[in-house]
Amino acid sequence: MVAIVYVLLCLIPAAVASGKGRSEFGMFLLSLVLSPLLGLVIALFLERRGAVDERGARSGVSRTHWACPSCAEVVRCRCRSIRQRSR
Repeated sequence: MVAIVYVLLCLIPAAVASGKGRSEFGMFLLSLVLSPLLGLVIALFLERRGAVDERGARSGVSRTHWACPSCAEVVRCRCRSIRQRSR
């Protein structure tokens, strides 16, 4: 009975992480190994994946994509105008 309650409590951090665009299963496993309370604290402090900043540009999209400084559009790093401006 205690094990069932423990597993059910581990689903709460998984649901919070899922709402932030993170891995539901990964947070469930982390909570299962550490504790549901510690997993919940970690899930609450995670940033939302793909968060949009005030200009409408996605911050930290990936290593291959940047936010254009002039129009805030997400573009590939191969964009010549951005590479020229960054030099």
